[in-house]
Amino acid sequence: MGYFAIRRMRERLQGAGAPEPPREEASTPEGPAGGTPLPEGFPARNLLLAHGYTTLEAVRDAPDDALLGIKGIGKKLLEEIRHALRQQG
Repeated sequence: MGYFAIRRMRERLQGAGAPEPPREEASTPEGPAGGTPLPEGFPARNLLLAHGYTTLEAVRDAPDDALLGIKGIGKKLLEEIRHALRQQG
């Protein structure tokens, strides 16, 4: 079912007085609010951002298995990421 079909169905249901369905919270590893954003030039920055790792703290706290589970991140790139984190402090 396409996006617009679902949207029309939702609008019809809401117009009929039906309660809005609960929204599921997206499960992302963003890390604590107010964390340090990933700097430009950080290894695999775009891959990490695309998978919800938006802060240095989130990447630092992520287990190696979680990062290795991202398509495009292998052992060598993981080592570069960990090295960059050590350089950041």
